[in-house]
Amino acid sequence: MTCDLLSPIDEEILHEVCNKYSTIITIEDGTIIGGLGSAVLEFMADNNYKNDLIRMGIPDQFIEHGEPMELYEECGISPNKNCRKNIGNYSKESAFKILF
Repeated sequence: MTCDLLSPIDEEILHEVCNKYSTIITIEDGTIIGGLGSAVLEFMADNNYKNDLIRMGIPDQFIEHGEPMELYEECGISPNKNCRKNIGNYSKESAFKILF
């Protein structure tokens, strides 16, 4: 699922995702505080979903200036081994959906 806008959030798709997958991973190129992961958590709470949710994004701390890919690497959200390593903690048998 690609999420270009946080508001209004696509509740129809989120119901589908929450009903289909036990673990949901959100990856965003912004801060995890108040971002997509937070919006998904609010949706889940409002709708009594108990899925596991892993939020990946920019941590709530000072990040040095640099090239975007270098910064994504530093934060563990680059599309290389760091991000794959975090997602790889789940077995292939575990169902999950990645939300961008």
